[in-house]
Amino acid sequence: MVEVLVLDQEAQFYAAELAKVAVAAQVRAATSEAEALKVCASAEVLVALAPVVTQRLISAMPRLKFIQALTTGTDNLATLTLPADITIASMRGMHGPQMAELAFLAMMALSRDLPKMQVNQRARTWTRWPQPLLLGKTIVLVGVGTISEALAHRAKAFGMQVIGVSDARTHVPDFDDIMPRHALATAAARADFLIVLAPLTPATRGMINA
Repeated sequence: MVEVLVLDQEAQFYAAELAKVAVAAQVRAATSEAEALKVCASAEVLVALAPVVTQRLISAMPRLKFIQALTTGTDNLATLTLPADITIASMRGMHGPQMAELAFLAMMALSRDLPKMQVNQRARTWTRWPQPLLLGKTIVLVGVGTISEALAHRAKAFGMQVIGVSDARTHVPDFDDIMPRHALATAAARADFLIVLAPLTPATRGMINA
């Protein structure tokens, strides 16, 4: 029987759902590393957000063969000493809608000064100030992957111009233009909003600077 360890604040939920479909597996749940270390020794599969996986935890799992990251990014796992035969899987492809909506929450809150609105609401004060629209604004997406695609699609519905920065892709639906990475500064100069969605690699680390 395969043993699976789920490490997450919602581990009990994930474990219960996983047990419904992985009937041949023994699924354990832990909400902290301390809990995980008590039950991880015989686990062959680890399910967790990539950033919470530590070398201490890996070293305590001699039978580990598979890590299922609950995140799209797995860059921190590359900094760990892992068994040579281990398989790592990410959740690439499922985070597009929620990340795109979060980006719009931030853009609209910034444009319209939502914190000031909330302060006025609590103070029962009616103050008016200009309310800029996203319509006609330019969004520059550094990195053109599945999350950027979801964001670009929604940005076009808001009437925004969408510019991508990528060396890997040149023509993608809902993008008005895609510029190479060496033209990042030129692209950024066109941006009302600059959103970084590139994977963290040696080539991208520090690419956004002063």
